[in-house]
Amino acid sequence: MMKERITALVLALAMVMSTAAFVFADDEQPEEPAVKAEQVIEAAAEKTVVVGRGASLGVKLTTGDGALAYESSDPETVAVSEDGTIKAKAVGKAVITVTAAETEGFSAAEAQIVVKVVPKKVTITSLFCKKHGKFTVKRKKLKGLDGVQVEFSRSKSFKKAPKIKTAKGSRKTQLEVKKLKKGAKYYVRIRVYKLVGEERFYSDWSKAKPVRIK
Repeated sequence: MMKERITALVLALAMVMSTAAFVFADDEQPEEPAVKAEQVIEAAAEKTVVVGRGASLGVKLTTGDGALAYESSDPETVAVSEDGTIKAKAVGKAVITVTAAETEGFSAAEAQIVVKVVPKKVTITSLFCKKHGKFTVKRKKLKGLDGVQVEFSRSKSFKKAPKIKTAKGSRKTQLEVKKLKKGAKYYVRIRVYKLVGEERFYSDWSKAKPVRIK
């Protein structure tokens, strides 16, 4: 009889200890991972570069300590080096993705910069008026272009009723503008463009030159 009581007591004690251990284990909460701070990449949303030239993207990591990496969506148009220097190789557009690597205290971050590559600026080689009511403008011949535009205005700043004449093709190095006011002085400038898909990429305007109409 005594043996049975001792056995029952031992079993009861084991159950109590087991229940206590279960309660303690159930109360233990797993540690939550620390929330990492966000890194901040400071970069321009867009950048324009003349074909054949290089430039710095000017990217800055204002918050964080992750290493920066760069990748171009189209290296044949815009190549990018490890330090964020770009090389404009062809007229068109490419997206540069900048990534800040994850670190112990900061999460990874990403930014994108659209780089637009435009043709080289052209110059006016000759501008004259030989016939009444018209002028002729000439430029150097350049390869790989799809057209040229002539802008003319009686305002030196081109703010007063400027007009634009467009000529398609790269062969035309001479353009004539007609139906102009006799005796008036016009300021003239030109730019070229190249088609990539359905989008036109324009060069900067040339330096303006004046011409008086006979």
